[in-house]
Amino acid sequence: MPGDIFKLIWMETMIMCFFGGVVGSTMAYGLSKVTEILVRKLLPYAPTGSLILLDVRLIFVTLVSVLIIGLISGLYPAWRAARVRPLESIRSDIN
Repeated sequence: MPGDIFKLIWMETMIMCFFGGVVGSTMAYGLSKVTEILVRKLLPYAPTGSLILLDVRLIFVTLVSVLIIGLISGLYPAWRAARVRPLESIRSDIN
């Protein structure tokens, strides 16, 4: 039972970190295009070509880093929640 609670919270952490990384990477890509357009409008002598480069390798490394950091930081809360008995938690309202 405690192992199941630990796995549940750790999986929740992994899912949140993954989707957070995907949303963050998507926002970074979209905002980099907006930034590039603004720089080109504000600076008439901006260099030609792409000003900001986000390649697949960088996005992959970012997602893996977010997952690793998130899973490491989720160990203590998952361990702590696994130690509490569910019935005691409901009765005493421990958070």
